[in-house]
Amino acid sequence: MSKYVKEVNSCLLEIKNGNIREFERLYALTANHLKAVAIIYLYNKQNCDDVLTDVYVKVLKYIEKFNENMDGYNWLCRCVQNMSYNYNIRDAAYREYNEANQVTGFSERWDEIDSAMDIRSAIRQLSKVERYLLFLKYEMDLSFREIATILNCSKSEVNRKHKIILKKLSRLRSLI
Repeated sequence: MSKYVKEVNSCLLEIKNGNIREFERLYALTANHLKAVAIIYLYNKQNCDDVLTDVYVKVLKYIEKFNENMDGYNWLCRCVQNMSYNYNIRDAAYREYNEANQVTGFSERWDEIDSAMDIRSAIRQLSKVERYLLFLKYEMDLSFREIATILNCSKSEVNRKHKIILKKLSRLRSLI
């Protein structure tokens, strides 16, 4: 287990034992990572904060079921994935309802929507690491130097990976 996972497990165990002050430490340790996971899995990125809020409430609700031998960070990530999935289902139902009841305006934006769907499906075909790099660059608006610090690699390696990912996206988009 990595040092980070041990810290997360320590926080979860303290919360399980009744020390609610550790929740702030857990939040500080995991919020940015879990936000990145949520953004990767969510179709509607605006739901990101809602997903995180629901996940942290769920953690407090089910903390008694946490097994200290488990990987706590992995548990949190799985909660975020499942919650994102639930939000995606809700959004899809809402979108279908709105599209069925919407009479005008849809046909004019069809090309724009079609293009966005191509990009989205191409991004889904990237690995998690590649999507995370794109998230850090475009959603979090970080520089290559800041991303290199987060990923623990050189700035030139991040730049090289970024170029490769953009070429891969371009190729994937042309195949879709």
